[in-house]
Amino acid sequence: MKGIKDNSPIVYYIFLSGFLLFSSCNNKTKKKEEKNSTSQIEIKLPDSLQMNTEMEGEIIYRSDFDTVRLKNGEKRYIYLYLSEGDSPLSDFRELKKQEMDTFVPINDEHLIPVYNIVFEKSGKKFINGVLVDQIFKNEEEGNVKITTLETKVIHPIVIYD
Repeated sequence: MKGIKDNSPIVYYIFLSGFLLFSSCNNKTKKKEEKNSTSQIEIKLPDSLQMNTEMEGEIIYRSDFDTVRLKNGEKRYIYLYLSEGDSPLSDFRELKKQEMDTFVPINDEHLIPVYNIVFEKSGKKFINGVLVDQIFKNEEEGNVKITTLETKVIHPIVIYD
């Protein structure tokens, strides 16, 4: 009995720490992050395509960054990274391991042309990608603040002979 009484403050602090850890975790923060950054993507790519034929189309992109007014010397860059695969990719890390083509808006910051993608095998395929929207803002003392918005792009396509 004496050993249990001596360890009771330790056991108390372990239970108190565990309670505080689990009670402080909630989904409110996660939901807030999702609401803070919104984007809309309209995919204008074919649903089917003949094997060894070049795919062409476009993606129309709008985001909260469209309302940001850039000051002198501040820049915004939009990149669309696409790869082809046999299944949709579940996360960005998986996508970043693959060979990708890079596309950028040409004359209109909302319209990204997609071209020169050729499928060499028939069957159901997927265009997997990530759209990266970055704003580079000048800060004090020559520092630059980079704000990034990443949006997943998945488009199924049937390739026939």
